Amino acid sequence: MTIKEDLGRRIKAERNRQQLTQSLLCGDETKLTIRQLQRIEGGQSLPTLEKLEFIANRLGTKIADLLEGSDIQLPDGYWKLKGQIIKFPTYGDKERLRQKQELIEEIYDKYFDILPEDELLFLDLSENILESSHEKDIPNIEEIYDDAFEQVLKKETFTLNDYLYMSYFLQKCGKTADYDRVTFKLLEQKLLKQELAADEFYNIKFLIAVMEATGVYALHDDYQDLPPLLEKAQRIIDKAQLLTYKPALLELEAKYYIKVVKDKKRAKELYQQALVMGEILGDSIIIADVKMEMANDGID
Repeated sequence: MTIKEDLGRRIKAERNRQQLTQSLLCGDETKLTIRQLQRIEGGQSLPTLEKLEFIANRLGTKIADLLEGSDIQLPDGYWKLKGQIIKFPTYGDKERLRQKQELIEEIYDKYFDILPEDELLFLDLSENILESSHEKDIPNIEEIYDDAFEQVLKKETFTLNDYLYMSYFLQKCGKTADYDRVTFKLLEQKLLKQELAADEFYNIKFLIAVMEATGVYALHDDYQDLPPLLEKAQRIIDKAQLLTYKPALLELEAKYYIKVVKDKKRAKELYQQALVMGEILGDSIIIADVKMEMANDGID
């Protein structure tokens, strides 16, 4: 019996002993939905520590009593692979996308049976984002994750996985001529209010969501409203020292100076800074992309 199955069996047994229905245990479902409880009790997913604490409180017991010695601490190997997935920028390059997909598959092969629900969701979201990168038309987020994104939009602060929901939605916006601008603007305003955390993984996904929001404007050739997002991205990069993403930001800023300010000289300076950053990082994909954008804008 796996850890997930054993823990699920204990939770279900204690709930039944107390003659509680799943609906009564979950309450208003803000902390735990009935569907999530069903998956946990069925041994299909491990609860996060937050959900496990909620279940224990509702059952009037201790987490330790539910675990009974089960070790649900995730191994270092998992966190190393997750870090590679998060920190490995693809810039839309097909080979890098393939490599990132292989990292996800390696996690599934090695750790699937011990991963809690939030980590499985991280993998699922990451995989859907990768798969949609080169698709011209992708499903609406509601078709894949029901009302999960709607719940994210109600929040004032976000989790790492929330930023992945946003990334998928923003990809859809970038690929759709008549995208949901009302929801996009709501999301933009919420992103501008967020702050950095102590978690490096969180900060990277936060930055990526902000960058992807700027990308929506760029893909629709709408640069007028870029400055607040550009400034936010710059602050994140500076404070969190996420210099890998600096070239992309410089490219977007150069586009703003060309399209809105009409200052090609300043745009050229920004592109040249992006090239230097690409050379410092030793990234041929970045260098090639900057040169392509310079050529598109008629800059030598």
